[in-house]
Amino acid sequence: MRRPLLTLATALTGACAAARVRPAATGAPRCALPAPVLVHRAGDTLVSRHDFRAAPPDAWDDRALTALRDVRTRLRAALDVDTRALLARQAAYWAAHPDPALRREAENGTAVRSGRVGTVRDAGCLEALLVDAQARRTDMVDRPTEFQALVLRRGDARRVYLAGSTAPWPPKLPPRVDALLAADRRDGWHAESHGHNHPFYLAKRDTGDVAGAVAPSLSDVQLWRALRTRLGLRGAWVTNGFATAHFTAADFDALSTHP
Repeated sequence: MRRPLLTLATALTGACAAARVRPAATGAPRCALPAPVLVHRAGDTLVSRHDFRAAPPDAWDDRALTALRDVRTRLRAALDVDTRALLARQAAYWAAHPDPALRREAENGTAVRSGRVGTVRDAGCLEALLVDAQARRTDMVDRPTEFQALVLRRGDARRVYLAGSTAPWPPKLPPRVDALLAADRRDGWHAESHGHNHPFYLAKRDTGDVAGAVAPSLSDVQLWRALRTRLGLRGAWVTNGFATAHFTAADFDALSTHP
C-alpha cells in the first residue's frame, strides 16, 4: 500500500535515495504495459492505446523498467529529487519571476506542498510504466520530454490513450482520438483520469527552474477543467517518475488557472 508522501517528511529523502523494489502480493496483477494498438502517427508523434484487463497494481519493480531505472539513477546523482524540495524550489522560482502574470504559476505548487489540495504519493505502476515507455523513446535526462495520457475505465478494465513524441511538450490528441473516445463512451467507458509527466531540466539547475515538481501549471488546470466539461473527467495526475500528485475533479476548482 502506498503511503502519502507529504505526511512522511522524514521518509522522503530515504525513499528517493536508492532504487525501490516494491514487490506485488501473491496473485496480484503484474505491472506491465499491454501491447500497443497504434492509433495515430505523424512524424515522430505517436498515439497508442493500451488495454488493461484490470487496474494496474500499486506495486512495481524498477528492475523490470530499465529505462525508468536509468533515468532515476542519473537524476538522483545530479540533484535533490525530494518531493517537497522540488515543489518549494519551483514555487520560489515562479514567485520571483519578473513577469507578474507568470508569478501566479507559484500558486499551485504552494497549495500542493502545503497539502491543501491533491494527494502526493510514490509513483505507482501506471505512472512508472508510462514514464518508462517515454524514456525508451528519448533520453529523459539529456532531452527531457512530456507525454500525456487519458485513462478510461469500464468496470475493472482500464484503457489508456498515450501520446508522446521527441519534442519537449506533449502532443495534442488528434481528431482521430476524439472519434474513438466518442465510441468508447457509447460502449460504457468513462474518463477516469488525465495524466502527464513533469520532467527535469538539468541544464537549468544552476540558473533557473529545474522543473520536476508535481504541481500542475495554470495551463494544466485549464485543460483538466475543459476535459471535465467535455468528457466528464473524474481526476488527473502529474508524475515525475518518483512521485505523483493526484487530483479529483473537485480539486480542479481549488487549483489556479488562467483568467
